[in-house]
Amino acid sequence: TELAQKFSVCSWVRKLVSGSSNLWLSYGASSGIRDEFRMSDTGGYNYMFGSGNPIESSYTSRTSVGSWHHVCITWQYATRERLLYVNGEQIDSYTTPSGRRLAVGGCLLLGNDQYPACTVDTSTSEVFGGELYKLNFYSEVLNSTSIQQLSEDRCADTEVEFDSIRVIKWEDILLQTRSGNVQNIDSGCTIEDLPDMEEDLQQARQKIMELKLEIQQANIRINTTSTQLETSQLKLAETQEHLNSTKEILETTRENLVTKTTQLAETKYELQVMGNNLTHTTEALATKTTQLADIRQELEVAINKECQVNRTVESTWDLLYSPEFSNEILTVEKLQYFTKNIEKLSYFVGVRMTDKIIRFLKLYHGFRQDACEDQGD
Repeated sequence: TELAQKFSVCSWVRKLVSGSSNLWLSYGASSGIRDEFRMSDTGGYNYMFGSGNPIESSYTSRTSVGSWHHVCITWQYATRERLLYVNGEQIDSYTTPSGRRLAVGGCLLLGNDQYPACTVDTSTSEVFGGELYKLNFYSEVLNSTSIQQLSEDRCADTEVEFDSIRVIKWEDILLQTRSGNVQNIDSGCTIEDLPDMEEDLQQARQKIMELKLEIQQANIRINTTSTQLETSQLKLAETQEHLNSTKEILETTRENLVTKTTQLAETKYELQVMGNNLTHTTEALATKTTQLADIRQELEVAINKECQVNRTVESTWDLLYSPEFSNEILTVEKLQYFTKNIEKLSYFVGVRMTDKIIRFLKLYHGFRQDACEDQGD
């Protein structure tokens, strides 16, 4: 498809058989015609899209049977111009039909015609008898200077300078399927300046050895780097594992911190409550202390009054052993005698004052006698 808009075809041609219509190149396509593009060894059938100028005289005057000559054809859709060069000199110009592009998807045949398209012509009238060398297709229209350069030396590798646009190469054509009497023959290009080539070869070998050494050193560096990379990856994995573990610890610590903070707030609140309670308790204790001091003072006054009894009696309760009380019924009148000294005796109204009861009352209220003794001391 890249040749449908423009192209150049150049080849070295050597005619070995006489004739006027021997085709060394033919391109046909089923979407076009069988003579989309063709070249003969005398210039008589140099057609483009089925037609062309008769230029046999101009062509044959520059070629001869048995000799090599260089042929180039250029064409482009934009100008519709097809040019023909022989041995670097332009000998023909032909204008192709308007709007006509080279049909794609066709067949390229060397050494014979196609009839119909993509089918080898079985007749022998147009078979090329000769040799081709360095036939190349280019995707650009070569100028006259480039064509002149290509035509100067058949054995020079000038075409490689145009490799960026050389789309069909001679070395690839040599690998294609062949039919009929087609052979590989010696090109006749001899190798000159062999000593210089030997020197170049030696230098190339030395360069190869240097490159091999560099490759070995590079491989060592690569292996070292690979080992370092594996070590780094292992350390990275360990670091990642440590980070994950640390992250888990931090998360647990954070949760514990939240719990402790909550507990601390609760404890602080409880302490505030306890402080308030303690304040209240302290105040109540102070009140109770004051009350106890008042009660003590009252007791001391009461004790002082009670201790004003007759000191000739050992104990107030000893009066109960007198005939008026001992084994007698305790009456209200008799109780009044003891009211000022004995608070609990009212519980025994109606009870016989036996020795056992009297001893109990003495024991229970013994502190009053002791207190009176303290007062006396």
